[in-house]
Amino acid sequence: MDKEPGGGFGPILAAVGMVACCVGIPLLAAGALSGLGAWLNDGRLIWLALAFVLAVGGVYLWRRPKSSAIDTNPAIEARRDDSKPSVTDRE
Repeated sequence: MDKEPGGGFGPILAAVGMVACCVGIPLLAAGALSGLGAWLNDGRLIWLALAFVLAVGGVYLWRRPKSSAIDTNPAIEARRDDSKPSVTDRE
């Protein structure tokens, strides 16, 4: 028995693991992207564009500056005590 410790299937398993990692994952990604391209080419691109427009519009509406009655009502502004700092005062 001249076998070295750690010999045997170790190098073969390492080679199989490298091939699975370096070839298998890019092949899966390419297959997924080609499936997405075929789905979009089948007339679904309009739904993707519509979802994008709705998402951008929703983000715009959510992130826009909000106003309050104090900022827009001059009668409330005139009655406010100027010695106290308010929410609308900026430094």
